[in-house]
Amino acid sequence: MLDDIGRSDFERLQSRARRRGWYRGAEPVVYCVFDILVGNGKDLRGQPLQRRKAALRKLLGSQRDGLLYVDSIEDGAWLYGHALALGLEGVVGKRTGSTYQAGERSSDWAKIKRPGAVPYKRFTR
Repeated sequence: MLDDIGRSDFERLQSRARRRGWYRGAEPVVYCVFDILVGNGKDLRGQPLQRRKAALRKLLGSQRDGLLYVDSIEDGAWLYGHALALGLEGVVGKRTGSTYQAGERSSDWAKIKRPGAVPYKRFTR
């Protein structure tokens, strides 16, 4: 869920998610898409990130309501500074030529949180 200036609002999303499915008066949810793992029936996980993102842009074509394509930014320091200024939790960085690695976190990506952000916790059932 996004606020008036386009920032993600996790608390509003959690509140909305408690009521599963659409309901009258439900706030709109935006699906933020940043990677593609399968395209045209082909496994793309072994392709470098730039090729997967190009395939995703081609698949999505023009923007649609409720869908936001998340592009890459080369200047991570600039992006992190803006994330802090907007009060966001942080940023995720991925190595440009990296392939998708399922399972545990890879050394090809990093999640950088702002000071005071809630630490990452893995939830188990």
